[in-house]
Amino acid sequence: MKLKQFSAILLCTALSAAALPTANAAFTDVPSDVWFTDAVSFCENTGSMVGSNGQFRPYAYITRAECASLLSRLAKVDTKQFHQEFQDVPSAEWYAPAIFQYGGTMSGSQQQSDRNLFYPDRNATREEFAQGLFQMMVVAGWNADSWSYPFADLDSVAPECRQAVCAMGQQGIMVGQNGVFMPKQPITRAEMAVIIYNLTYGSAAHSQNDASSLTQTQLQQIRQELKEPLIKAPLKSHAIET
Repeated sequence: MKLKQFSAILLCTALSAAALPTANAAFTDVPSDVWFTDAVSFCENTGSMVGSNGQFRPYAYITRAECASLLSRLAKVDTKQFHQEFQDVPSAEWYAPAIFQYGGTMSGSQQQSDRNLFYPDRNATREEFAQGLFQMMVVAGWNADSWSYPFADLDSVAPECRQAVCAMGQQGIMVGQNGVFMPKQPITRAEMAVIIYNLTYGSAAHSQNDASSLTQTQLQQIRQELKEPLIKAPLKSHAIET
């Protein structure tokens, strides 16, 4: 699988390509030895995700509105091709511009009696965000098809999201747990931190052996593009067990 010529339309993944982060004690709710420790440290050190009152809230879910806002910051380009308005997204809301511009990349919207509904306050699922991120990566130069990855629950992934889910697995960005992707599971802040971390370091590692990955030079260009934090709006907390 060959990449398209890398476009000037770049997907942004991290604030810097500095050395791998080390765990710190910035957040009282992030232990020093859990699966997301380094990713949270990386996001905190680069400003890509921030906590509040000394807590990161790793198990808080992220809404669809927040995911659209994240995608709008990842793609530093006005991609009018994705523009779509939704009747349940008031134009005065902080997230409206991001949803109108990038919400159409995510699955999970619905059309009812000539009404396009986005459900901005609903928790985003793993497959919904994978689909949105995949669409951004296609703009950045990935192929739109021919991806494969042996997730055991691939049949439970929505058909329109399967290429995206396979691409995320093949690139080491969203790999699930024990070979299971869990597509309908709401995405957490800890998972989002790991995704951002893997977009920088996971893809770089894969690119050594996979011709479909972004090259080190392309990743360096992508990293230099990001000018602002990825998630600014407060997230709703929903405690869950890992």
